[in-house]
Amino acid sequence: MAEFRSCLRYLLYKIVLILVLTNIRCSCKEQKYAAKLELDNLARYHNYTELTQLLNLYEISYPSIAQLKTAGKSVQERELWYMKITSNVTETTPGKPMFKYVANMHGNEAVGREMLVLLIDYLLRNYESDQRIKDLVDYTDIYIMPSMNPDGFEVSIEGNSNKPPGRNNANDVDLNRDFPDQFDKKKYTSLQSMLVDRQPETQNMMEWILSNHFVLSANLHGGSVVASYPYDDRFDRMDAASPAPDQNLFVYLAHLYSNEHKTMHLGKHCLDEESGFKDGITNGAQWYDVPGGMQDFNYLHSNCFEITLELSCLKRPPHEQLNTEWENNREALLAYIEQVHIGITGFVTDAKTSEPISAAQINVDGISHTVASDSYGAFWRLLLNGTYTVTVSHASYQPVTKRDIHVWSGFPATMVDFQLLRDIDKTTPVAVSSAPTTMTPGSGAEISFLEPTTFQHHDYEQLKTFLMETAARCSSIMRLYSIGQSVSGRELYVMEVSNNVGVHEPGEPEFKYVGNMHGNEVVGREMLVLLLQLLCDNYGKNDRLSHLVDTTHIHIMPSMNPDGYEKAVEGDKRSTVGRNNSNDVDLNRNFPRRFPSRGNEARQPEVLAVMRWTQSLPFVLSANLHGGSLVANYPYDDTKDGRQVYSTAPDDVVFRHLADVYSFHHPRMHLGRSCDIGHGLLNEKFVNGTTNGAFWYVVAGGMQDWNYVYMNCFELTIEMGCTKFPYAAELQTYWQENEQSLISYIEEAHKGVRGFVLAEGSGMALEGAIIHVHTIDKDVSSAKDGDYWRLLVPGAYKITAMLDGYNVETHDVTVIDGVAAVLNFSLTRDPIRWLQSYDFDLAANLRADYVDDLGAAMLLLQEQYQGLVTVVELGKTAGGKSINGIELSTPQQGVTTKARVGLIGQMHPEQLIGPEMLIRLTRHLAEGVHQNDERIGKIFDTTNIHIIPSVYGDGVTMANEGDCSGRNYTGQQPLYGKLESEFAALDNSLQKHQLHFALSVESSGLGAGYAAATTLEDALLLRELAGSYEGAHPDMSSNGTCDESHAAGSTDSAMFSSYTDYAYDNYGTLMVSMAIDCCSFPPRLRLAPLWMDNLEPMLRFIEKAQQGVRGIVLNENSQLLSSNTTMLKITGPNNTLDVPMNGAEFLRILPRGHYTVTASSHGYDSLSKKTSVVEHAMSMLQLELDLEVEQIVYHDYEQISELLHELQKSHPHISKVYSVGKSVQQKEILAFEIGKSVGVRLPGIPSISFVAGLHGNEVVGREILLQFVQHLLKNYNKDDTIKEVGGRFYLVGSVGLHTVGGRAVTSDAAGGRAVTSDAAGGQASTSDAAGGQASTSGDADS
Repeated sequence: MAEFRSCLRYLLYKIVLILVLTNIRCSCKEQKYAAKLELDNLARYHNYTELTQLLNLYEISYPSIAQLKTAGKSVQERELWYMKITSNVTETTPGKPMFKYVANMHGNEAVGREMLVLLIDYLLRNYESDQRIKDLVDYTDIYIMPSMNPDGFEVSIEGNSNKPPGRNNANDVDLNRDFPDQFDKKKYTSLQSMLVDRQPETQNMMEWILSNHFVLSANLHGGSVVASYPYDDRFDRMDAASPAPDQNLFVYLAHLYSNEHKTMHLGKHCLDEESGFKDGITNGAQWYDVPGGMQDFNYLHSNCFEITLELSCLKRPPHEQLNTEWENNREALLAYIEQVHIGITGFVTDAKTSEPISAAQINVDGISHTVASDSYGAFWRLLLNGTYTVTVSHASYQPVTKRDIHVWSGFPATMVDFQLLRDIDKTTPVAVSSAPTTMTPGSGAEISFLEPTTFQHHDYEQLKTFLMETAARCSSIMRLYSIGQSVSGRELYVMEVSNNVGVHEPGEPEFKYVGNMHGNEVVGREMLVLLLQLLCDNYGKNDRLSHLVDTTHIHIMPSMNPDGYEKAVEGDKRSTVGRNNSNDVDLNRNFPRRFPSRGNEARQPEVLAVMRWTQSLPFVLSANLHGGSLVANYPYDDTKDGRQVYSTAPDDVVFRHLADVYSFHHPRMHLGRSCDIGHGLLNEKFVNGTTNGAFWYVVAGGMQDWNYVYMNCFELTIEMGCTKFPYAAELQTYWQENEQSLISYIEEAHKGVRGFVLAEGSGMALEGAIIHVHTIDKDVSSAKDGDYWRLLVPGAYKITAMLDGYNVETHDVTVIDGVAAVLNFSLTRDPIRWLQSYDFDLAANLRADYVDDLGAAMLLLQEQYQGLVTVVELGKTAGGKSINGIELSTPQQGVTTKARVGLIGQMHPEQLIGPEMLIRLTRHLAEGVHQNDERIGKIFDTTNIHIIPSVYGDGVTMANEGDCSGRNYTGQQPLYGKLESEFAALDNSLQKHQLHFALSVESSGLGAGYAAATTLEDALLLRELAGSYEGAHPDMSSNGTCDESHAAGSTDSAMFSSYTDYAYDNYGTLMVSMAIDCCSFPPRLRLAPLWMDNLEPMLRFIEKAQQGVRGIVLNENSQLLSSNTTMLKITGPNNTLDVPMNGAEFLRILPRGHYTVTASSHGYDSLSKKTSVVEHAMSMLQLELDLEVEQIVYHDYEQISELLHELQKSHPHISKVYSVGKSVQQKEILAFEIGKSVGVRLPGIPSISFVAGLHGNEVVGREILLQFVQHLLKNYNKDDTIKEVGGRFYLVGSVGLHTVGGRAVTSDAAGGRAVTSDAAGGQASTSDAAGGQASTSGDADS
């Protein structure tokens, strides 16, 4: 049995190893503290890995002006990296022109690739020191793509030759002949039709170009030295000039680059170019015909003007030449970027509403080439100096012409705006700020969105697969998470969409969509699937959607009722089949009601999950998507007496505006027509397609009202159509009708008033401040970062901010129809109010005096709070004073195994601030328990607190109050060794209590110090511990520092880090030393302010004991397993940690992150559970171990077949048995597949094959695989490691294989690859294109 267990563990180990290896990614950001930018080493060729690392490092080093993104992938899955360089790089500034450089389109033409690397370096390094560079970066969105053909570069050859290896992509296609050509005979009606049969690199570039409003560009090549301009080809394919409408402008641009280049303007460089190029420029077609080139595509199909720059005679010259090439090109590269600012620029807006008009056509008289405005209404039109007549037109507006527009040489561009009147004769409505989704080649119109092309219903498994694949595909902006489970155990998935997923960004509103609350109302579910696809496909390519993602935290829940959906029937118009959850409860009647007296049902799991989710984030705006009618419904839904009347919410005018936004962006909803007979409620008509909820019909316990009444969140209910479960063929129409409404509604989260509530002086964020708008009886509150949002319609308002413990503050503000007005509040603290609100009105804690007798003060607290406060003597000081400790615990409450936290004062004898703070903290904690305070009670339920107010107490008589530098201290500084009685007392306490973490309260500075941890997990936890204190401290959170007059002298706490190291090295205690005041011995008048500043930080530090993993280990009969035989390990991102057991219980304080907890015990199968640790929350686990198999018997062929079929029958969703062929004796060669989608090959999921029985007399492997299969199936839903393996791999075991003619062959049905074994050589292997590999080998005598 021991041998079998070893084999089984080995197999699991191999799978997990493959799992890890398959998921390794280059994470250059993790190297940011080790890597350095080496100037001397830049002038060389960088392969793909080196380029990736370098670009990541630039982004990390210059985060405010550099952002690394990808336009897609090459044939061989290499990223097409580009660097965006501009000020405020994560934001979109309307009116700022976009410029791009693209190089290495031909993989062996590599000079441009390295010139752009050097250009990136030059722009970033000189931003702060060179005004020219600063202006260029501040006023231009610069995009630099060093390599469009990374696959080709990898096979190119450096040297004095222009041989072709690497010119083409990995499919051997010339990318500069692969773009749509103006003279081919194909007619394109959409972007999708243009992409057909193109190479991946070409497709990605086309989407990137067409989804952005680039103004000017250059494509860097090699093999000559010349600037080439459009057109590149002619209708007759002759090598003759082919001028573009902007011929003069292109000639100017080519001349500019050539003249600024140190040698290009000379016109003759390369041996095979006898005639050379006059002035170093040429028309592309006149040089040679290039059909399907990128240069012409930019000009014909987008707003972008592009030329091609040939930089060197040799395509990939020796790297020693690169410095010379940089000197030749540097000024030209910079000067060319500056040309993006010539010509005219401005905005096109609606003359009445001032809303931007996108896709307006800008036409210059005499030049037959138009450009279009972007989603902000901004446009740029490059022009040479002169006087022009410009006409702007749009399909839904009357054209406007402006004459005598003067353009001067150079820049800045001439500003000219256009206001268009809507044409009342136009019958087709155009949504404000929207844009067409398709284009005709050559029109110059914006392709705004890359639209979804597949419209289908998704059941639970299909929805889960879609969400997982989309989250993986767009991992830079999407994060999939679950907020809980339905009654039937289905996950309630939410997709977060943001440019910074996983964290709330201060000042950025949180928005949510919830669909499918009623399981048979499915349109919202599928619209949210399509919305996710739209955001994923268009981020970084469309200005409007990119801006939306960059400035909003969007959370999308496609299905709140997945159980009900599984019962619903396609084609259902108005039934209730599937409407309720699995407990037959209507979820939209199950939320807390406005009027509790009208009753409430027990909360359903789905409702509780949504409530917890909504409470966890500062949501501003939301919509709940339903079906069965066509209307935007707003609060209130309920009335006090249940009568059907208009139930006016305090923000009725805001809700009516929000409803209008959705309705009027919908082509039919705003018409207010009722559903046809048999659909919806009969005879229903809605003015403007909107209705007050209770005026339509009363809903008590609805989610809409709960969001508004109990949260900060404004929510509407959108009825999306008269049919509840329409046929899939109708979904495209639903999408076309709702797309603009869904997008425009999200944008409303940015209206009204927003700002921060901060503490006066320190600037510390104030959470929970009430924001009250006078005359509106609905308040909102500030979030944890002090940020708040208050939706309002345009008008003048008086707004007050108030918070317990602070004085109120009121301001006037004017809200306009546009982005939210910014109104910040700085509240001053009122000590009396603060004491009442935060410190149980303990007047002693605001005493402006130091404690005279520390020992007496401790004994008094013990007497006042008997049973809670215990004073113990730990030892004596050198001067004979008692060193006392305080033990605070409530053993009768909470969990058995509690965290142990220590707080220590006066580790430096001259610093008396520690004893004062800790005595006051003891009083606060004890009084909190006495008053049954919920927060303090939770602390003591989970934590035992050990306080040593003073260690080196002899310093009291030798320190001088008001001595901020500590230089007047007359005593000796401690050595922090066991020979000192004080340190020996501390050591005894550390040894006895084995503290999980501790805090040393100090002065002479502001901020934390801590030990150098030996594991990443401990290092992260120390950082979080320090951060929990600093983040809640008013001065530390605002990066306050000490001035020179308060600079620490001999008492600088940085000199005394040895005791933090000692505690960690000897007892594993994570100790943080926290300097809380710049003055070593603050004057007594500072004590009250210091206490008010430090109470909350100390509490938050202690509350870190509530963060980690806690659990119990049991056997299969739920009996406790002994700690003598049980081992508990926790595997984090970098290390596996041994966790001591306390009986059958375990506890480990951990930093935030994902962990695997593995329990093993003698005679039992090990068990692994995955868990996530989030801030201030303890993950609770119960691990039940099964007994190991005691005996294994041999199986003959029939028994194997019967066993495998029985296993499939009992585990139908995750297993499949099938035959891969027959032996010589016509016996089936059976294979058994395990995975989350057996029989279906999902993209990106590799296969692993295990094969046994190659030699008929070698049967041990066969039995091991049979047992292995049973082990996996038995634990699939119990052991998270096994489940993860089964979800990310196909495990295929062939257990009945016999040799045939010295060779054996089977196939992997999941992976489609053959497994071939040579009986003589004893080798068998299989591999899958997705990356999975496994192998077996024969015996020594094979």
